[in-house]
Amino acid sequence: MERRITKINHRQRTQLADRRRFLKLSGKMGLMAATMGLSGVTIGSRSFTSRSQAAEVDVLADRPHHHSAGGFRNPPGSPTHEHNLSNWVKHIWRELAGDDPELPEDHFLDQGRAAAELAQTGNDDKITWLGHSSFLLRLSDTNLLLDPFLSDYATSMPPFGPKRYTPPGLPVEKLPKIDLIIISHNHYDHLDGATLTALPNRRNIPIIVPLRIREICLELGYEKVTEIDWYEAEKSGPITVTALPAIHLSGRGLFDRNETLWKMKVGETRVI
Repeated sequence: MERRITKINHRQRTQLADRRRFLKLSGKMGLMAATMGLSGVTIGSRSFTSRSQAAEVDVLADRPHHHSAGGFRNPPGSPTHEHNLSNWVKHIWRELAGDDPELPEDHFLDQGRAAAELAQTGNDDKITWLGHSSFLLRLSDTNLLLDPFLSDYATSMPPFGPKRYTPPGLPVEKLPKIDLIIISHNHYDHLDGATLTALPNRRNIPIIVPLRIREICLELGYEKVTEIDWYEAEKSGPITVTALPAIHLSGRGLFDRNETLWKMKVGETRVI
């Protein structure tokens, strides 16, 4: 009997792995086909960088160096990377060839247990990892949500595109009342429309974002949106948020690369 059960379980695992590979293949191919169709581009060496990268050498007389004619760029001396359609297609095929990781059963906490353990910590300062770059930060009696990505897909066209391997640390319905949201940049795994629209009372939640991201947040139903540039600071209650330089990039499509700014720092204001 034990041998039969082992054999059945092995077959089920194999079928599950095959099913995952098929879904991954179809999802990636669907994303690539949809993107190609929507953008009307052909596979080749043609660049799909934005106007900001094309103007990388431009220095605007009345603006900081990281401001370019069409958007923004990294600090001087930062490493460069060529973003063209050929490289993008190669990346997709590398993703297609790879297998999903095997995750141990105890790799992450059950969401019910995670919520219970969070409640046990009381109202002290604390930080809770929600997965990827998403964090729930409790600071000075203020609940901050950093780069909330709690949905299943980091894409504008689910189920096509990157899918998370494990569930988020907490679902939206188990989060405490959020007092402030901070977004570092506009990538889908940091600025997730599905999560942001699912948050209750979002019209009254202040949200601080880098330059040129305000419009996206307004479309998602947020009304208290503040944009800040590098080295600028914004105070919300006892919390001060300062935008600092970082080597990264932004973009939510093929032709908007670096048209919005990225990265911030969270600080606490104490009155002594």
